[in-house]
Amino acid sequence: MPNEPSVPSIVRRAQDTRGIFTRFLDVLLDGVVHLKRRWDWSRRVVDRLPAWVTPNGITVARMALVVPILWLIATEGYGWAFWLTVLSFIGDYVDGALASVRGQYTELGKILDPLADKVVNYGILGFLAPELPAVFLPPIWICAFIGLLLTGIRLRKMIVFRRRGQAIPASPANAPGKLKTVFEMVGIPALVLALFLRNAGWVGGTFFLWFGGLLLAASIPLAAWSFLGQRRAAS
Repeated sequence: MPNEPSVPSIVRRAQDTRGIFTRFLDVLLDGVVHLKRRWDWSRRVVDRLPAWVTPNGITVARMALVVPILWLIATEGYGWAFWLTVLSFIGDYVDGALASVRGQYTELGKILDPLADKVVNYGILGFLAPELPAVFLPPIWICAFIGLLLTGIRLRKMIVFRRRGQAIPASPANAPGKLKTVFEMVGIPALVLALFLRNAGWVGGTFFLWFGGLLLAASIPLAAWSFLGQRRAAS
């Protein structure tokens, strides 16, 4: 009868696996940070926007874009839906960069920005779901559920600070949360593009469909990790 592994050996293996995954995550994040640094010139471009363009205004515009995007998806106008989705995600970068460059951080913005992310991302995914293979549905609903939990934690934290009469602190996403956001910002447009290519009868639809689906599936453990980290930080 083979010897059963002891509890210390099981714990050690689990720690080794976690260490490997953490190192892999660090490599991915280093790549994302490197790319972001290469885009530092864009911050200078953002600063040239007119004074009446504010981070909160861009955030509200992003949320407003959801209406035509969802209408286009419902009417199978996937081409325009793809470009508006990309524009919305560009706006997500621009509002953060503009707030950083001009120092225009507001308490309202700290609430609106994460809320806009959830409205845009999960609104689009909800309308895409009926057009996607059934195997895609569990990752979509799991991502949406964890995303709502993350938003709930942030809002609860903000309410606590408001009741104490304190300024709401910035709540930057942790490392897994940042990578999850990257996966969603690439995966969601990829799904919209896949439906456009499929309806147009062009090649590449299947590739982008599974590419986007795999990114969403990969974002699930990152979302769970981010949720647990923020819950510990909030407690």
